[in-house]
Amino acid sequence: MPDNQPAVAILNEALQAAASKAVEEQAPAVLGHLIRAALVGPASAALGAIAGELIKALFDRTEAMDRKLSALMREPFETAKRTVIEALAVRIETADAQQERERVLTRAADLLERAYTLEQGSSQELVRYYQCLVAALRPQAQGYLELYTNELRQKAGGLRTFAAAENQRAEEYSPQIDDALRSLKYVPRVGVDSFDQKTGQAMQVGILGAAQSGHQQRAKTATEQADSLDLFCDFVLRLARQMRPPVDRNPT
Repeated sequence: MPDNQPAVAILNEALQAAASKAVEEQAPAVLGHLIRAALVGPASAALGAIAGELIKALFDRTEAMDRKLSALMREPFETAKRTVIEALAVRIETADAQQERERVLTRAADLLERAYTLEQGSSQELVRYYQCLVAALRPQAQGYLELYTNELRQKAGGLRTFAAAENQRAEEYSPQIDDALRSLKYVPRVGVDSFDQKTGQAMQVGILGAAQSGHQQRAKTATEQADSLDLFCDFVLRLARQMRPPVDRNPT
């Protein structure tokens, strides 16, 4: 299985929790439908609601994974969570307000970058998710956001390659399982030898089936995680477009 799976699992849970929380007073909706509806429509309120809930859910699940979260990780994560929520809540109506938001977001980004350089593996990838959410709110950081999302999409591609290989391995068990099942039909129905033979054949079918199921489950998990990464990338890029300041088409 590719590296850093705990991080992707946390992202998947956080995405689902955020989507559920964002519409908790409405009819429940599955994650994909909810976020994709926000991606294709003029739903800035939905984007903001999901982004705010997402970073809270991401932080909650990060803590649940490691309740002894180091100070190095806790400060940038808490700062990023608070900053994103506040940035989404504050209405920006002046250039000074925009500059202030950029200042606090830049501080959050700097803390996350420091954490990223000092962490590794799954913890480092968790930092990347936070960096994406902070960068999505900073018009000046779009180049970094593209860099981060391209990295995550490459990981999603690796997960899909892994899933395809696991499905292929699972398929290779099918002829063996079919042969074992056919052999069961020709075992005599009576006698001690018959019982032992049938038991052995049944155990063989069970072993082969369990091995096949294991490959199928790993393929399913990898595909779901790849979908979560791609959906997250789509979401933060759409959020970034939504957060860009309007272009003054009539400059004085």
